[in-house]
Amino acid sequence: MVKPEGYTDGTAEKALASFIAAWKKRRWGEMAELCQITWIKSRSEPIEEMRARFAWMRLNDAAIGEVEEISPVTRDITVRVDFNFKNGVASKTFKARVICEAAPFKPDVNGRWGVNPVSMLREVKVTKVESD
Repeated sequence: MVKPEGYTDGTAEKALASFIAAWKKRRWGEMAELCQITWIKSRSEPIEEMRARFAWMRLNDAAIGEVEEISPVTRDITVRVDFNFKNGVASKTFKARVICEAAPFKPDVNGRWGVNPVSMLREVKVTKVESD
């Protein structure tokens, strides 16, 4: 399982690892706080949106893979997750986009890294699905 303490503070990887750890604990408010600033500020109820997007997946395990630098303020990070859902278990790979911003719509290398949660649901590869 991904452990945030294994990553350097102030990095895209640390932001993503913290997001995944919050997901595992089903802490929707913490997940929302770890999102990209632009995404947070454009939502009326970001905590409820986290619950709606992620609650159906009960995270069992996760691993961070390749980190691709798109720009100095944007990273695409490969993530593999194993989770239970209502009728079974699945393993999927996603490409999480993590953005560094100082304010909404203000990318800045001196800003705060945040996960774009929509990107966490863009499936790259399904490796296993078992259902009843």
